[in-house]
Amino acid sequence: AGEVLPYCQPKVNVRTGVVTGVEALARWIHPQRGVLLPADFLPLIDSPAKLAALTQVVIASAISNAVKWRERGCNIALSVNLSLIALDNDLFCEDVLTLLIARRLRPEDVTFEILESAAMTDVGRALDTVTLLRPHGFPLAPAHSGTAFSSFHQPPTFPFTPLPVARRFVPRAPHSTH
Repeated sequence: AGEVLPYCQPKVNVRTGVVTGVEALARWIHPQRGVLLPADFLPLIDSPAKLAALTQVVIASAISNAVKWRERGCNIALSVNLSLIALDNDLFCEDVLTLLIARRLRPEDVTFEILESAAMTDVGRALDTVTLLRPHGFPLAPAHSGTAFSSFHQPPTFPFTPLPVARRFVPRAPHSTH
């Protein structure tokens, strides 16, 4: 019903203070309960097909926002979180490429941050989909590195590009030598 939208969290260069990109995060604008976080609504999704559909809605809306920003001269990077469960879809790569072509964006304009899911049993199938994304130029990263939401036990098996850092490390970053 158009109630799930991407909220964009800025990504800031800690040295310059300049916003370099945004991370599109799904939020449900519930008619009675207001803005709900994924932890409040993802457990209600009872099938991988529904999660895939939700993911496509969020990606399409985030890409639409990125196009509008670029038309206004704001050319910042976009990243979108993807569940491994949502990647259990043979057409994912093709669907995203079709969407980008229609909006005149390039794969390198969108970074996919891969969320680990305890419910994912066929990591190999999701890895096959992720592997299809890389040759097209999509940057890939583990989502929320350093938080309880990311506990990849074998990150070398995923073809990641940049490494996002959890917010709790950011305040110390300018003063830390590590």
